Amino acid sequence: MIFSFEQIIPWLLHYKYIVLFPLMIIEGPIVTIIVGFLSSLGYFHLSVVYGVIIIGDLVGDSLYYVFGRWGKETLIQRWGKYIGITEERVVYLEKHFENHSGKTLLFGKLAHGVGGAVLAAAGVAKTPYTRFLWYNFLGTIPKSLLLLLIGYYFGRTYVQLNTYLDYTAIMSVLLTVVFLLLYFVMMRVGKKQENNKKCMENTTESLYPERFVNIGKGKIYYTLHMQNPKQITIIFLHGLTSNHTTWSTMMKQLAAQGYNTLALDMRGHGCSDKTIKRRLYCMSVFADDLELIIQKEHIQKYMLIGYSYGGAVALEFAIRKPSGMCGLILISTNCVTPLKYKYLSFFNPIAYGILQSVSFLLLWVRRKQYFYYRHGSAVGYWRSLWNGYLTMPISIHYWMLAQMLVLNYEPVLQKILAPTIIIRSEKDPFVSCAEAEYMKQHIPRSEMIVFRGRGHFIGSTCQDELLKVIVPFFQKYTPVNTAQQNNDK
Repeated sequence: MIFSFEQIIPWLLHYKYIVLFPLMIIEGPIVTIIVGFLSSLGYFHLSVVYGVIIIGDLVGDSLYYVFGRWGKETLIQRWGKYIGITEERVVYLEKHFENHSGKTLLFGKLAHGVGGAVLAAAGVAKTPYTRFLWYNFLGTIPKSLLLLLIGYYFGRTYVQLNTYLDYTAIMSVLLTVVFLLLYFVMMRVGKKQENNKKCMENTTESLYPERFVNIGKGKIYYTLHMQNPKQITIIFLHGLTSNHTTWSTMMKQLAAQGYNTLALDMRGHGCSDKTIKRRLYCMSVFADDLELIIQKEHIQKYMLIGYSYGGAVALEFAIRKPSGMCGLILISTNCVTPLKYKYLSFFNPIAYGILQSVSFLLLWVRRKQYFYYRHGSAVGYWRSLWNGYLTMPISIHYWMLAQMLVLNYEPVLQKILAPTIIIRSEKDPFVSCAEAEYMKQHIPRSEMIVFRGRGHFIGSTCQDELLKVIVPFFQKYTPVNTAQQNNDK
């Protein structure tokens, strides 16, 4: 606050409406609460105050707009190169406000602490002032009324309310700064690589023919090696931010043993569709994509291997009791939000809200082309996370992370009828021993195998060891007759 309570309240009591207008421009939210409280004591007329507050708030918003629109040349020329703001990005910002001005301005108006930056950005983007004023008016009406009523009925606690507003503003600003810094650093790193990063250029030559399936929600990329339609097909699902190259080594070795293999780039990853719509990035849609691929290729018998996030998708799919599914292998897989077994479930709604809010805030962040990389080259969570920022839109990344915070398959695990192996590492920070044991007890035909001295990323770093475990599992439930296969050829 620029002015203290000891200054604001005497001014309001003495000058009333004359000082209310300029104070609203400077100290908006807390002045609204104070005036609501004073109105409950009879010093102000509530309806008159409401009108003055709306006008004062809109004038303050307009000042931000003026600063952004007529101060942008100085800002970009002097400071733009240091914070990643270029003329090209200003043009992109203009297009964003042209297409999404309404929801962006409403978000800025209702988000305490970062609203000023959004309002100034509207000026930088040269959003028509009438449109700017209209959407801010729509946001000001409910926001001002809510704050006014809080002051009217609970005004005696205005000191605590101001503290909460300050904390909210500080957290909003800090989160915004952190994610914007990540974005600008990511853009700088990615710019050096853009000319050479066409889809699949950073991978080795594709193992098998590339295919796409279009389900009306965008194209899904997959690669299929079908040696013998009579034999079982092994289907692979990768983890978050990765792609089908996670499984390159394992696919080669299984093909040499006579197995058919199929690996896909899940929606939002690799060469698959990256449409930025939140409804497309949930477990049921991922499972629908997989089901359509199986139907298109007429795959009769298959085993499903899910790794990390792909394991959660595999659970969603297996619970549907699909015909033809001969086995399920879950590697580093959660069946419930990872925070539950760390006794942090209370934090789920907060983290979920933060991820959804940041996703909305960063909807405009898009790259002309996304980096495609071999997942096995990224060892460790943070390196993988960093590469993930370059391979997919940030909003999609956070939407998918948010899905993990509402994950809960525990009540329906008994519906999985296929033989199942649960594979985890004893040092996995995300999948606890208790959670893996719960899955083992509640999936009827399951067993658990623990890798010693490994972390979460065993799916991409321990494939030779995994093969020693899962090949006997394949042979036990669907033996491959290689000799017969050769005769068929």
